[in-house]
Amino acid sequence: MTASSRLANAFLILGSVLFVLLLLAAAETLLRVLGPDPGHRSRLGYQQVALPIFEQRKQADGSLVYVSADPRLSHQSFLASKPQNGFRVFVFGESAVAGLGFSPNVTFVRHLQQLLVRTHPERTIEVVNVGIVALSSWQIKQLVEDVNRRYAPDLDIIYCGNNEFLEIHAEKYAQATASWLLRASDWIGSTRLGRLLSDLILGKPKEPSLSSMNLSHEDLRLTQDRIIEAINLDPREVDRVIDEYEANIDALTRSSAAQSTPVLLVSVASNWRWRGRSDLPPGWEKELTGSTGPSDPEAAHRHVLTLLDRQLAEASERERWEILFRRGTVHEAISELDAAREDFRAAMNADPHLRRALDRMNERVKRVATRNHVQFFDLVEALSQSSEHGIVGFDMFYDYVHFTPRGAVVAGMEIFSKVDETSLAGHDEPEAQSYVATQLAKLDQMSDDFLSVDEWLGIGFELARVSDRNLWKYDEMLKDLRQRTSTDPLNFRAWVYLGNAAFFRVGGEAEAAEAYEKALSIQHDPAVEANLAKLRARASDK
Repeated sequence: MTASSRLANAFLILGSVLFVLLLLAAAETLLRVLGPDPGHRSRLGYQQVALPIFEQRKQADGSLVYVSADPRLSHQSFLASKPQNGFRVFVFGESAVAGLGFSPNVTFVRHLQQLLVRTHPERTIEVVNVGIVALSSWQIKQLVEDVNRRYAPDLDIIYCGNNEFLEIHAEKYAQATASWLLRASDWIGSTRLGRLLSDLILGKPKEPSLSSMNLSHEDLRLTQDRIIEAINLDPREVDRVIDEYEANIDALTRSSAAQSTPVLLVSVASNWRWRGRSDLPPGWEKELTGSTGPSDPEAAHRHVLTLLDRQLAEASERERWEILFRRGTVHEAISELDAAREDFRAAMNADPHLRRALDRMNERVKRVATRNHVQFFDLVEALSQSSEHGIVGFDMFYDYVHFTPRGAVVAGMEIFSKVDETSLAGHDEPEAQSYVATQLAKLDQMSDDFLSVDEWLGIGFELARVSDRNLWKYDEMLKDLRQRTSTDPLNFRAWVYLGNAAFFRVGGEAEAAEAYEKALSIQHDPAVEANLAKLRARASDK
């Protein structure tokens, strides 16, 4: 074969490859133009949704109710047939709605329910918490659509936005640590054409089932710690996620409208004082200025601000949030509170971890509400007005987005006021204020966690857990309780607390009954007897 023939063959092969690639690109483009991918679902095991999430059961008195089917929910029930005077609210969201770190009593959903019940005794009030740890708006959209179709809500409340970057963080981490072959396979699987061919050859993926889901907390902990530290997102990737978030909120709002279900979209609040598990080290200002700084406190703070401004001018995007946070701390120290609020909030928006809903995202939610003529409530602003110096901090959240017991009460009251104003005909204001004052006083005066399952916080024997920043402190509390009952079988409170934990767990009836009975064999107590009576009256989850 001559050199010219070999060259011609090479060009022919190259042209054929390019032609095939162009065809594939055209097919992929066409599939994307045709619309959103209905088959998309997160590849994270803990972000799967199995429907329905509530199933019908019979209570001890023979009445039919729906009870929690998904073990990530707490045990809940509502009537299978809604009465004429019923007012049924579903609250959708992530771990901030679920109450991660405490019992389900430490949620704004719980206080919303109690406020509605107390101020509207003429109505049959049902408030259902559909908060599931680590979900994003894509999965919440599926839940809203299914709930509206099956369970006749009178109001959907949407509070989500903290987990929108979980999936892309996890995927980029996997790409950074995987082999080239696995990365290539993942890339092909991420395309519309790749999924279409997979469906044709292997069949469509089955709907997720609870038995097949990977619900491991270890995977979730990896996502929330090491993954986030290992990768960066460029601004275009962030913009794309925010666009998808707005599209999901818009879609779930329209799905509610299609079922004639009113919607309340709530801005997602967070801890502006959050820097991580640790605060600024003592003496950080002195370390910054060295021995050359002014001795006068006011002048020293001004000098620190000057140095921080210089650092900020030269900082990378990933470094900005820490400098802004420090600058906010100094502004607050010299009572320049407007500047302090601005800096703390800017630091939150610049945080590269992207685990707190951005102001840009809340602006999109408000835009969706305006566009679809539904109600919007700015919880961020409401909590700011209830916080010291207007800076939302650790009085409201024990970590970056999860409510403290006090924060749950305050948020519950704020959302209740909006719900009552827009969905009901006013309320008994003194009764609502009395409830809030009583709850806050109980928290201020408590020396032990409560025995009643209706009030139990889920902190066990350590009051310090209220402010502990560990996301998984509830799990650690359960381990501690089991250890206590193992070493001291006559520990009355430990048995009661274990019973309360099992009471809230889907399928936990037998364990709860055993724990309550052991506690009552040690010591009679009316609160524990009431817990056991409630347990025996309810429908089984299984």
